[in-house]
Parts: sequence; structure tokens; C-alpha cells
Amino acid sequence: MNLEIVKKTELASVYRIKDLLARETLPKESKTQLKRYLKQHKKGDTFDVTYNRSIKNFGRLRASPEGLQTIQRNCRCYISAHYYHDVDIVNCAPTILLHLFQKFKLSSPTLEAYVQDRSKILEEHKVTKQDVISMLFSKRVWTKDPFFIEMHKDTYERLIPILQKDEFFGKIWAIVKKSQKKDYKDNKEGSFLSQSIYYLEDQVLMHMENFLDKHRWVTDVLCSDGLQVCRQPLVTLEQSLLDECSEYVFEQCGIRIAIKEKPMTVDADFIEEHGLDMEDLGEDDPLAGELPSGEKELLFLQPIFPELPHLDELARLAISEGSDGAIARFVTMYWRHDFFVDDKHWYYFQDHIWKKDTSGHHLVNILMNELYDLFDERCQWRKGADGVTQCLKSLKITLNSTKDCRNIRDACRTLFAMKDTETFLKSLNSNLHLMAFKNGVYDFKKDEFRKGRASDYISMQIQYDYKPFNDKDEISVELRDILSRILPDEDLLTYVLTLLSSCLNGSTLEEMPMF
Repeated sequence: MNLEIVKKTELASVYRIKDLLARETLPKESKTQLKRYLKQHKKGDTFDVTYNRSIKNFGRLRASPEGLQTIQRNCRCYISAHYYHDVDIVNCAPTILLHLFQKFKLSSPTLEAYVQDRSKILEEHKVTKQDVISMLFSKRVWTKDPFFIEMHKDTYERLIPILQKDEFFGKIWAIVKKSQKKDYKDNKEGSFLSQSIYYLEDQVLMHMENFLDKHRWVTDVLCSDGLQVCRQPLVTLEQSLLDECSEYVFEQCGIRIAIKEKPMTVDADFIEEHGLDMEDLGEDDPLAGELPSGEKELLFLQPIFPELPHLDELARLAISEGSDGAIARFVTMYWRHDFFVDDKHWYYFQDHIWKKDTSGHHLVNILMNELYDLFDERCQWRKGADGVTQCLKSLKITLNSTKDCRNIRDACRTLFAMKDTETFLKSLNSNLHLMAFKNGVYDFKKDEFRKGRASDYISMQIQYDYKPFNDKDEISVELRDILSRILPDEDLLTYVLTLLSSCLNGSTLEEMPMF
């Protein structure tokens, strides 16, 4: 799936953004970025961000007009590090370039050496990684270093001519070749290479996001060569999970990458230059409500979802704002594993399996019968918090209206459409060792019966309950009696029953030639 537009909701400290803007020492370019970003401020510490492709159908998804992706790194870390993990593709562009060499059965010893041990090469040749990227994305050879001249020659004389003639990458070349953009006109081959790598980079990020989403990690920011993933209290983002993510990406698109968490630290020089206090996050609650009397009151005395800061922020906005969009953003995050949509259908998880309808009726039912109760239960602490009580009363009126709930459903559809429905549909009923009953799922590999999970991807179900086998049941005794008359040899009967039972597993465990 190759989305042209992706919409995200990001988290960043409004207090710290305003703090940076007040610093006379901050460069004009950084101030301009932060001012543009503030225009996308929604409420609290949330910002609406839209990503568009640099080339139609191809190229990199870029935040427009602004997002954490485009904000200078030290500023980005200062305003958002307390919300996110920075998950980075190690040595991204050169690694993807090496993949292209291998894909077309070419070799480049210098590129292979650089990807294998970047730190060593950079130190030996006294260059930075930014120098190497600039060299690779420029047709003009500006270096006199034989090592990098050889790498550049391999790329521009051997690989790029093949890419230009390739059925897929040739389409990117055709767009770049015709473009009148100054950057492209002065460096067509280099621009073509960069856009080709950006496209593959975007595919890698999509698969990374899908994997992390399945493991309950929420991605808010696409950072060109990585992702910003929401932090979870008391939960560590383990390197072992990132290694699994690398394997998943390789299985999905054949690109071998390494993924590491990069510390979101602000450079000491930046802190000193601008006189920043890294402990100061501000004392004002960004969700302070305006009461009719004109006095300020803290709407939310306690978190609604203390274990999930990002979800908590969306819940606060849904309650305090009460708009279709705010409610839809919470719903699509809270039930993000339970719905998919395509052009014609809604797919939803219920009673251990995936089902589908054409109207989204199941979501409307959740909105009308479950959402208010969820918020009401989570806000039991609201004694004396009249602002929250009033907001919940207003929300209840909205959720009692079929028309309003249908409008929220339509807003949710747009957000759910950003998910990879194509991969979801391919995954349905692919786990052949699982069998769904009305009361749960039996796992043949683990020999256990359990509740169904959305990640089982099952849409077919046996229409009766599973019951543990009991050889003393009346039916079991009667069936055994009938079979023993047909196959009186006990060993042969056991063999036949074992063979027949293996057919319940959808995988081919044994093959029996029939003559």
C-alpha cells in the first residue's frame, strides 16, 4: 500500500515551544519552524500533522507544512523527548543502496565495507556521514578520496543506468527527468537516486510501523530514517523487539536493516547556548478549562489512562472538546487493533473472529453503548471536578444521537483508512494451526484452548462451542464402539484416528501416496 497522504497526531510540549521562541539566541530558521508548527496545535500538547509525498506515488512522505519530522533535531528532542522513543534505521540510505546493488546482482566493495563498519571508514577517511550522503546523492564528484571515488563510480556508472531502465524505478526516472525543479534540473541522476532510496525507505518504515503496532507500540512521527514511538510507563522498548522488527521487515520486503533506539538527548552546547532548563516542563495544565465565571479550573485532576500518556491525551481532548474529530482520534487509537476498512467494507473483531459489514454499524453500536461508560468509569475520581462532569454530560447527549454517532463513524473511517488493510486481508486465515469455535480458539501448536485475539486473523468459525475431550461422554463411548467394530485391531484404530485428527490442522503434516 502506498498512501499519498498520511495524517498523524503528534505530542510536543507547548510550554517548551514557547520557551524556545522566547530565546533571543535561537536561530531565525528554527523560530520559523516552531511558529509554523504552533499553527497546527490542536489542544493540550497535541498537534495535527499531514504527510504528503515529494513525488506523486513515489518519494518520501514529508510533514507539510511542519512536523516533528522537519524540526531541527535539538529543538525536536527538547520539546518531545519526554513523550517518545526514537527508533532509528542504522546507516539507512547506504544500507538501502547496497540492497539495490544486490537486487540487481551487482557488487560494490567500497559500499559493502562502509555499510559493514561505518565508524571505522569515517574515522580513517576523516569525513562525516553527512559528507558521504551528499557525495552519493550528487552526480558531480567533489571528493579526491579514491575510496569514495570508487563508490561513486560503482553507483553512477553501473547501478543507475540499470535503475533507469527498470520497469518500476524507470517510472521515478521519467518523473525526475521531466521535472523543472531547480534541484532536479541541476542534478537529475542524483535526485533520481535519492527519490528511489526514499521510496524504499518509506516501505521499510511502513513495515516497521505495522510490526510495532501489532506489539502495542504507537507510532506518531515518521522521521525519514526512523520513527518516534510513544513511551509507555513501566514498559521498556527492548532491543530484542527491535531485532524482531528487523526480521519482520526483511520477510516483508527483502531489505536487511538494523534497528536501534537512538537517545533523544539535547546537545550540551545547545542547552548552554540558549540557557535551557531540562527539568522544567511547565506547571500549567495545558487542558485548563475556561469556566463561565471566567476563572480557570483544572479540568482533569487525575489521568484517565495513566499507563498510556498518548491515549490519555486523546481521551482528555475527546471529553473536553467533544468534537467529531477529537472523539474519532480517541476511538481509532483505543480500538486500533479491532477495525480495518477498505472501499466497500468495515472489518471488525468480535466473538473471537474478524467479521465484516458495509455500514460500520458495529462501530456505531460501540459509540452508543460503550464509549460513555468507558469514560465514566475512568473518571470516577471527578468529585468536585464540575468541568469534567459537565463535559461528560455533553458527551453523553452526543453519543445518544444516532446522527452524531454516524458522523463520528465517518470521521473514524478516514483515520482507519490509513491502516494497511491490504496486508490485513492477506493475513486472514493464514494461521493454519488455529481453529475458531463459538466460545474461543484452539491452538494446535500449543495444544491449548483460549480466547480469540485480533492478531489471530481468523474470519471462519465453527458454529458450536468447544468442549474438552472426555472419553467417558456418551457420544465418545458410542463413537468408539462403532469405530472398533469397523477396525477391531486396536493399534490400527489408534493409527487411523491419529491420522484423521492431523487433518484438523490446516498445515500439511504428512503426505500419503494413494494408488
